[in-house]
Amino acid sequence: MCIFCKEGKNRSVYTRSLNRQIRAIAEEEAAGYYDGKKTLEDVSAVIQSRVQILVQENL
Repeated sequence: MCIFCKEGKNRSVYTRSLNRQIRAIAEEEAAGYYDGKKTLEDVSAVIQSRVQILVQENL
């Protein structure tokens, strides 16, 4: 189901859901940086990859 094809209220619901999922990914991956276990570059690459997969799966 295409999150970008929905209209009106349905599109808004999908967008909010996607935003929550992206925020959760960022928070989860950022923990490794704040714990000193990962570099900022590593964290940002993983976040970018995971978000890209999430968006592709929802197109």
